[in-house]
Amino acid sequence: MSLLNCKNDKTNDNNQLKPEFIISQIDSLGGSELGNYLGYLEDNKINLSNYNKTLKTKLQESEFPYDIYILSKIILDKKKNKSFIETELNSKILKWDTENWGNKFWNLIKTERLNIEKPNFYEFENGIKKYNFENFLNEKIQNEELGLNPLLFLNDKLTNYEEGNLNLKLKVYEIIKIDYITKKESVDLFGKRGIDGHISVITK
Repeated sequence: MSLLNCKNDKTNDNNQLKPEFIISQIDSLGGSELGNYLGYLEDNKINLSNYNKTLKTKLQESEFPYDIYILSKIILDKKKNKSFIETELNSKILKWDTENWGNKFWNLIKTERLNIEKPNFYEFENGIKKYNFENFLNEKIQNEELGLNPLLFLNDKLTNYEEGNLNLKLKVYEIIKIDYITKKESVDLFGKRGIDGHISVITK
């Protein structure tokens, strides 16, 4: 019985490492399941370069920072893919340049010397983003994503400020992280209070 189980395990492993099965798994998995599976393939000495086309297509279809990050790292192992990754990261910046993922990606970009267009409302120094809030707010207002007086959560606390003086309120802080919810989404969540959007600011 033990010998039979060993044979069955070996057969299952062989089936899981067949090219058609690998392609179907890459196509269907996402998040940590995708990351764990790609790690499993590398542990089994599978040359992921043979699945370059599948990985590229998966990256083009990916919507979440985790998937974009792990796929970019794997595809970047081949320098000929550098321009492809630059195109994808530039086109998906609104998807990955958020929360702590932004710092993670910009560190990767710096390490790999990728040509990615950085927004003008922050600098990337010592591994973290440092914001110019006035530039940030002006851009979001110009793009009609935020209004002049969005709801402010400062270091996770709802914070009041004088209308029209949000820039002045935040000028004294060293900002390392900004997340925001657009006007439309904010109204759905907060009603009239969220008519100008919602901003969450984390300071050093």
